[in-house]
Amino acid sequence: MWYNITMINTDDYKEQVTLVDPSRKIEVYRNLHKKCWSVRQAGLVKFHCSVVSLRDCVFVVQPAGHAKVIREKRKNVHAFVRGYISNNCSPAVLDEIYYNPYKAKTFVDFQGNPVHQAEFVELDLKHGEPPVLALNPE
Repeated sequence: MWYNITMINTDDYKEQVTLVDPSRKIEVYRNLHKKCWSVRQAGLVKFHCSVVSLRDCVFVVQPAGHAKVIREKRKNVHAFVRGYISNNCSPAVLDEIYYNPYKAKTFVDFQGNPVHQAEFVELDLKHGEPPVLALNPE
C-alpha cells in the first residue's frame, strides 16, 4: 500500500522544533507504554508525540538489543529512526516501512526488503497502520 503525504501539520512542527535543536539529529522510537513516539536528542527524551517527520534518515537496529529481545522475548528500545526534524517533503508517494524483531534484523519495506535509509520519513500513529512511511527507502 502507498500513501501520498505532502506535509506534517504546521502547528505540530512549530511546537516540536522549539523542543529540539533543528540543526542536530534526533532519534525517534515507538514508546509501547505511552502508545506514542519518543523523540530524543543527545541521549535525552525531548518530547512525545503521535506524528513527527524527519529528513535525511537512517534506520538503526542495535544488534545487541535485537539479540536480547529474541533471547528474553521481551521488547526493549533498540531500534529507531535517526534524522533531522522536518515539516515537509515535496508531494510524493511514500512506502511502508516496518520493524518486527521476531521477523527481521532490520527495518523492511512492504515486500520484505531491508531498508537502511530514506530521504524523508513520516512517523504517524494517528492514522493507524502502517506507522512509518518513507520516501525513496534504500
